[in-house]
Amino acid sequence: MGIFGRAAPARVETDKVIPLGFLDNSPVMTRIVLYNLMVYDDVLDPEKLRDALDRLVQRPGWGKMGARLRSNAKGGLDYHVPAVFSNDRPAIGYTHIVHDMRREDHPIASKLPKPTTNAGATIVADPDEFLPLAKGPGCPGVVDDYLYSDRPMFGLHIVSFTDSTLVTLHWLHISCDTLGNKAVMQNWILMLEGRDDEVLPQAGFDSDPCADLGKYPIETHVLEKERMSNGAMAGWLFNNLGDLTFRAKENRMVCLPGAYVDKMFDTAMDELISQAEVGKKPFLTDNDILTAWCTRMALSHLPPNSDTPVTIQLAGSMRKSLKVDLLPTDQPYVANCFGFMNVLLQASDVLSRPLSYTAAKIREAVNAQRSRGQLEAYWSMYREQAVALPIFFGSSRTHQLSYSNWTQSDLFNMDFSAAAVNPRSEPCLPSYINHSQMPFQFGEGFLFMGKDSKGNYWMCGYRVKGKWAEIQKTLEAEAEARAMA
Repeated sequence: MGIFGRAAPARVETDKVIPLGFLDNSPVMTRIVLYNLMVYDDVLDPEKLRDALDRLVQRPGWGKMGARLRSNAKGGLDYHVPAVFSNDRPAIGYTHIVHDMRREDHPIASKLPKPTTNAGATIVADPDEFLPLAKGPGCPGVVDDYLYSDRPMFGLHIVSFTDSTLVTLHWLHISCDTLGNKAVMQNWILMLEGRDDEVLPQAGFDSDPCADLGKYPIETHVLEKERMSNGAMAGWLFNNLGDLTFRAKENRMVCLPGAYVDKMFDTAMDELISQAEVGKKPFLTDNDILTAWCTRMALSHLPPNSDTPVTIQLAGSMRKSLKVDLLPTDQPYVANCFGFMNVLLQASDVLSRPLSYTAAKIREAVNAQRSRGQLEAYWSMYREQAVALPIFFGSSRTHQLSYSNWTQSDLFNMDFSAAAVNPRSEPCLPSYINHSQMPFQFGEGFLFMGKDSKGNYWMCGYRVKGKWAEIQKTLEAEAEARAMA
């Protein structure tokens, strides 16, 4: 019996029972339902979209997307995959709403943001304001909505207007990360285009390729000495308990024009090249610059000489590194397969030094911590913990900032032209992507959505209520300075 008298449906004996994988089975993953709303500026056929995704889940090795989540006798969780999907036990959750009007005439959809016309970064929306468009009738919001129903792990919600279509895919985070979602999207499009024979079975459908990750370390982690002690961790939790639990969070979407990011990148590279040793060429990515920029923005309320220690926690895919021995190289892997790289800095350095300094420190940490040996060392430390949570580095005073970069998921290039009601000769790409998550929201958690077809960068993030106003103030001051230059 569940909360408030809810009970899980009776077990279906023909279901295939699959335990959760090592990297999927954590209290954080079970507390996050992800909603990705994609705006397409054309009328799409909802039945074509639903049918293609439904048939994908029924392909060999893809059935776990349609699994039902159940508690087991040991207090853990298992997937229960139906032997056959049917109208009574569908492969995906599906809801569809039709509005006989243009998107611009809808009271909420009309507010969906468009790229900024400003020269600099601009806060353009509260993504959670659009949850009524992303979350269909009866759609899940907490893990119990899966445990105490016969709901599949993935759901599709479509909102149709006379001039556009909103397509939302939602899932519980235990199912997959952003590159797992990329595999879903890419193979969904293959099914939509009639290229069924190109869809390969998933790796690790009924087994866990990462089951032994962290069991055989051969080197120590580069930050092992910086790992929070039990006392420091207790102090950090005490200092941040309100932010982690009862304090309200707010979500904001930021649009950064491509020219704005390019200028920051070029300036940073020029600075690093001027400081580099002869024969050594510095290397940065757009994500290094964006993370450095966002970190400075997030700390803008502190004085420039602040001695506050800062930890930048970067979530990054491990697929490439684990293909050395654990993951197959030629199959989609729809699961969680990301690790954490950490950068320890002082707030004064982030605020007073140029962006190139912070960006270079981020690149240095990524290069040092993403190797196969370092990943093994990290997950070995993780296994030593009593609680299945990411490892914390720093001190009880540390200001922790968490980042996830979805650029590699390539969501802005997901072409649904095969579902267009009126045939088109050019790709049908999303003009905007909205992201929300529930019920757990990080106090300082930022997500880079990617780069749209017009070259704009999009990012969003949850912060404790009131903190986004501090970033807004900094952006306004920056805009004023730009106007006076």
